[in-house]
Amino acid sequence: MIRLAAALLLALCLVPPGFALTVTDDAGATITLPRPAQRIVSLAPHLTELLFAAGAGGRVVGVGAFADYPEAAKKLPKVGDSAMLDLERIVALKPDLLVVWRDGNSPQQLQRLATLGIPVYASEMGTLADIAQTLRRLGRLAGTEPAAEERALAFEQRLQTLRERYAGRTPLRIFYRVWQRPLLTFNDRHLVMQGWRCAARATCSARSRR
Repeated sequence: MIRLAAALLLALCLVPPGFALTVTDDAGATITLPRPAQRIVSLAPHLTELLFAAGAGGRVVGVGAFADYPEAAKKLPKVGDSAMLDLERIVALKPDLLVVWRDGNSPQQLQRLATLGIPVYASEMGTLADIAQTLRRLGRLAGTEPAAEERALAFEQRLQTLRERYAGRTPLRIFYRVWQRPLLTFNDRHLVMQGWRCAARATCSARSRR
């Protein structure tokens, strides 16, 4: 039985020759890969964490300057930050997939990345439900769908538990300070504020309006 289960799991991870993987990202673009990505460069810390959570950590070959979780991410080559990417180093890593933060990475840098001919998955999560969805998409692109699905379900179950636990609590009013000079905060469409509203009210639907 153990061998059979292992064989079935392996079969789920393998993509038949000639079978293309297709995923739609948060920018509405369609990403098509001839096979699961083997060399991934992640350009935002939270996306690096999600790639590892989706079982694709072993396929990440480069990360942004501030990637520090999980511990293994600290040892990976750094390719710059949101304002300035080292395009030469990115190319030298020979990635077959770039995972970028659509509104976090510099638009100018993203435009330059688009000229490299490397498939780009653009992420922009606006609700807590998007986290689970992103895990599933990254798992599909990396060919680690069983692991990604397990983590996505665990996240959704934990989120539902928190909603039920705090459903009767009185919502709290907060001000979230991002920076002091100049004073910066988030608007109510940002994921941080969506998450706070879900946690405080415990009344969010599976897919909140943006």
